[in-house]
Amino acid sequence: MIKKTLLILMINILVIFSASSQEVETITLSKQKTTLYQGLGEELKDWYFYFDADSLCYLAQLTIPIEEVQNWFDKRKNSNNIFKGKMDLGQYPTLMLSKDNEPETRMNFYVTFESQLRINLNSVEDGVIYEFIKK
Repeated sequence: MIKKTLLILMINILVIFSASSQEVETITLSKQKTTLYQGLGEELKDWYFYFDADSLCYLAQLTIPIEEVQNWFDKRKNSNNIFKGKMDLGQYPTLMLSKDNEPETRMNFYVTFESQLRINLNSVEDGVIYEFIKK
């Protein structure tokens, strides 16, 4: 009886000791700061759609290597010569893009998220759909 009680006591001590000595591992998930999309199709392959950390959207035609595009947007997103705007996430997400130095030039789109990897910009003016895929 004493051996059985001693064995139970030892098991309890081991369980308590092992539980208190285990480290708790945590994983911190962070929101991605920026998102870059490249146009699909021959006519859009040099067009890039970019979301920054402030939820602003940018659109530019670039003929630089894909590895340099993210950095290009980060450096030049405050330029007056780039299309930019903020998405309105109402019942039907919309986006109005314009250039600061050409405010009369505006592009209006309905925005459709086909998946996390694909976004479509549907022109309000003529109904043309522009497809972009995440890079």
